[in-house]
Amino acid sequence: LLSTISTLGSSISTLLSKQERDFLSAYRAHMQNVQKDFYSMRSEVEAKEEALRQNVVVRQLERERDWYRKEALHLDKVVGKSVKRE
Repeated sequence: LLSTISTLGSSISTLLSKQERDFLSAYRAHMQNVQKDFYSMRSEVEAKEEALRQNVVVRQLERERDWYRKEALHLDKVVGKSVKRE
């Protein structure tokens, strides 16, 4: 009976060790996938933020272009009127 209990104890210890190794292996694999997904998402967010910044810059440049165009047309009218007076 004692030898059976001893054998059972060692069998349980062996089984627990194997299950622990399997669990840790699966956990590491899962965490690697999570980390890969995290870096992928971070990269995607950075790319979208950069696109948004570029869009803001483009809109600002377009506003400046429109202002300069309007100012050039205004100055053209003023010069045209002064030329006609002379």
